Amino acid sequence: MTRQGLLEQVLQVQDMALDCANFDSFADRPLSHLTEFLGADNSVVLTVERAGSEECEPHARAAVALDLQELQAYLRRYHRHDPMIQFPQKSDAGHRLSILGKGRFSRLSDVCPPERLCRTKYYREFLKEAGISDLLSFRMMLEPYPGCSVLVGVGFHRRGNSRWFKSDDLLRARLVAPVLTSSLSRLVLAERVRFLDSAMKSAFRSDSCARGVFIFDSQFNCQVQIGNKPSEDAPMIGGLRQACRNLANAGRDADAVVQEIAGENGNFSVRIERIECGFGEYYVITEAPARNHSPSDDIARSWRLTPREREILNAVRKGARNAEIAAMFGISPKTVENHISSIFAKAGVSSRAQLISILANSAFLN
Repeated sequence: MTRQGLLEQVLQVQDMALDCANFDSFADRPLSHLTEFLGADNSVVLTVERAGSEECEPHARAAVALDLQELQAYLRRYHRHDPMIQFPQKSDAGHRLSILGKGRFSRLSDVCPPERLCRTKYYREFLKEAGISDLLSFRMMLEPYPGCSVLVGVGFHRRGNSRWFKSDDLLRARLVAPVLTSSLSRLVLAERVRFLDSAMKSAFRSDSCARGVFIFDSQFNCQVQIGNKPSEDAPMIGGLRQACRNLANAGRDADAVVQEIAGENGNFSVRIERIECGFGEYYVITEAPARNHSPSDDIARSWRLTPREREILNAVRKGARNAEIAAMFGISPKTVENHISSIFAKAGVSSRAQLISILANSAFLN
């Protein structure tokens, strides 16, 4: 192909990429065209996120002609052995800066010499078994906000004996590197904006006295903080992490919980909502000062509530739903229903509205 023909192909990929609003559409046209342009048999786009020193699991964002079981095996067992998607170490600051904000192509042999690669578990158990003879990888790193890094990798695979990416293939790939850099940066950042928009909407649905918004990732690390600084309050950050774990362990029975957290300056009431997006599962935490009151002992005694019923009454007063209460206390939704029915009977009411009305008119809420 002539140089003019190559440039026309690159411009065609660029036009396709500009029409993409998400990674799904990126796989449909630009990635498929690039896979053919580079003479690869299949390709995949991965993102790996790191907050502070904690690295998250990789997420497959787009793929072309890739076997699903093969991809799942890679994500479960072999990605940590892949030299092509490793974060630069702190001691390798120069390399980190070289891929920050601008992508680079490299062949597998450029990153790991063949004689060393052949001795690795990654080669013996994955590449060889999958029939992958060579890899051409595009890598770049983004920092959407301070303390968070996202490594974006695109792998192009060739299969079969003696099918290697040669110097001419690498030169051809470097022609499309600027297009990939701009396109993938735009998709990652647009996704981040959509996620933060969802997170803010979740926060605004919460208590109007909220003093801060915190966002934890799937590894329970605080990635975003608006308002208070939980990193300066060790008991609070530990409590928030545990609350996120509790919600994660609740499975799909609840997408949000209300819980009280102990901090250095007293207790705090928080609402935690789970949000899923393309790069993982996140937890949006809206923090509000915990109310210093709870149902008075006199009224609780007059209604003859058990300790568990008092806890559930407190949760009902704060607006928690049955599924949220179940996740909060580690009991089933049916058990929560039974406790609430018992509270209704002891309070002489037949609905939550009547119960809350009585509480609102009681002296213990003042």
